[in-house]
Amino acid sequence: MTVAARHEVLDASVERGAVPDDVPAPAVDAPWLRATAREALVRIPDVGAFHVRDGRRVVVDPVEGVPQAVLDTVLHGTVTALVLAQRGTFALHASTVRVGDGLVATAGPRGVGKSTTVGLLAERGHPIVTDDVTAVEPGAGAAVVRPTGKRLRLWPETARRLGYDPSDGELSWPGEQKYAFAVTEPAGGSHRLDLVVALRAVPGLDRPRVHRLDGAAAAHVLAVETYRPFLRALHPEAYLRWLAALARTVPVLRLERPAEGWSGEEVAAAIERAAA
Repeated sequence: MTVAARHEVLDASVERGAVPDDVPAPAVDAPWLRATAREALVRIPDVGAFHVRDGRRVVVDPVEGVPQAVLDTVLHGTVTALVLAQRGTFALHASTVRVGDGLVATAGPRGVGKSTTVGLLAERGHPIVTDDVTAVEPGAGAAVVRPTGKRLRLWPETARRLGYDPSDGELSWPGEQKYAFAVTEPAGGSHRLDLVVALRAVPGLDRPRVHRLDGAAAAHVLAVETYRPFLRALHPEAYLRWLAALARTVPVLRLERPAEGWSGEEVAAAIERAAA
């Protein structure tokens, strides 16, 4: 049975059905994931199993009764990263907003304020294009973002601040009070990635500080901010080409904010200035 259109993974077909018991000779071997360059099997307790083949076909064998929103979290996260890796391209662990005619991807470690910053940018009139996973295809002189279909996952307080009613969302993971909402980026417009911003918390600062990174420093930040970076083992040469092309074509900034008493509005304003 084919899954509804909203559950597609990029342009790969997604179906419900039986999955193989194993993937032989995996390059990535973890308790929940076994993967080669062409095939991967994801098994998540209480959620289901996901088989990805050739970056073109996904088969889902869900646990009975698991909500579709929970399956979506895996499909538009790890499974999307596997589809991309099998095609020799990758994604940033970043959320992307439209600022002017281009896109800005905001990345950073857990707890640095990435979601708060992206939410504030949305409040300031910059539509959210992707949440958490930003699939990027570097090209000749430019890099293009491919929206993955992943929905916004928000804590209730954040949802209300951004104008969402938590009762209109769907719980996106067992035991976690995050709700999923559709990304409502207006139709049309370029998906050119103009800027990557890596947020960092720095003790002793009293205001945000921006540094432009070039060369090896930019590539290092992009490597740190790669989504599911262990998947580079599937196509290591393709990953290095992707990383180098992205570092050449997209400006990378490190935005340092105070570790204590920081203002999200100041950080959002600094990103707006950098993107101008």
